[in-house]
Amino acid sequence: MIVAEGLTARPTRGRVRLGEVAAVLGGAALLTGSWLVVAAEERVPEWEARLFSAVNDAPDALWPIVWVPMQLGSLAGSLIVSAATGAASRNVRLGAAALVGTAAADGRCAGRSAPPGASSMKPT
Repeated sequence: MIVAEGLTARPTRGRVRLGEVAAVLGGAALLTGSWLVVAAEERVPEWEARLFSAVNDAPDALWPIVWVPMQLGSLAGSLIVSAATGAASRNVRLGAAALVGTAAADGRCAGRSAPPGASSMKPT
């Protein structure tokens, strides 16, 4: 505890900020809404299906050329999200946890070309 001018400051550990709660709930609602739209229609938009096919049907010779920028983008994105999380929350441990989480997610998704079930969805 910090004592200043005869006052004892209470630690703020465990205090919930309304803005943080609103941001988490809002993000979760948007993500859930996007999943529900795709699941309900069992389709992805035509433009998304065309783009997905165009990228995945590209010649294999392009793979060595695009691999390095893809890895750098993944690393940079992970670092930016983690730094933003730490800065917004003013919590170094939370920023570090975000870094570990993004690295773990990146490792789990490596080698995947599409989300599970995406190949069975029909374009609109």
